[in-house]
Amino acid sequence: MRYASSSFSSLVLEERVKQDSYIIGDVSAGFSRGAWSLELYADNITDERADLFINNQDNFDRITTNRPRTVGMRLNYRHMAF
Repeated sequence: MRYASSSFSSLVLEERVKQDSYIIGDVSAGFSRGAWSLELYADNITDERADLFINNQDNFDRITTNRPRTVGMRLNYRHMAF
């Protein structure tokens, strides 16, 4: 879990935009056997859309957001070298 409280986008008062607080949570579970391992994961499980950065360069508002919910699987094989 990651929490960020509300913040402002700039120190310059005229350009300042308040950004809301957010909570983002990730989960994963896996197991391994011998040289093989398998992991299932879900990043941003609540699909929170957080404004990470807001700026207005060249008088255009630009908002950088976090990644949406991502679900996946990782399969690994670890070759034992001698």
